[in-house]
Amino acid sequence: MTASNSHPREEVLSLCHRLSQLTKDYDGVNGYLGESFCEDHLEMDRTLRGTEYIDGYIGDKSVQVKLKWVTKKNFPSRYIQIDPKAQFDWLVVVCAEDGDSEVSLFGVWESEEVFKIRPKSNRVTLKKLREIPKVDLKIDQTLTYSHRQNFKETP
Repeated sequence: MTASNSHPREEVLSLCHRLSQLTKDYDGVNGYLGESFCEDHLEMDRTLRGTEYIDGYIGDKSVQVKLKWVTKKNFPSRYIQIDPKAQFDWLVVVCAEDGDSEVSLFGVWESEEVFKIRPKSNRVTLKKLREIPKVDLKIDQTLTYSHRQNFKETP
């Protein structure tokens, strides 16, 4: 194979290497996208990589951050998984869609509220999360996923 018609795997390997370099202080690409959003927009102070269950602090509240790739079509089946041993004050869920230029906030919840609705499987659907009260953070609503024009779930 010549350089002009190299295998797509070479490009994928190169991109993966670059992503690994960019996200080396985070738990992968999803960790980087979710946590860096929280650092930039929620003033989260991030903990060191590998800190068990806690991704950072917003003020004096410990937070666990989850990123979900969501579309209008797959929203009903999207869930987050929470270890039953996890201890944190707030759960922060952020979302993105393919082609987005920014991650969006889906919501922030008190952990005790989340653990009340968490079934034995440790999975909580985004649909269920949307039904419980959120922590009221003052944030620019253009950064909030549920307010985006292209994502109005039909009843």
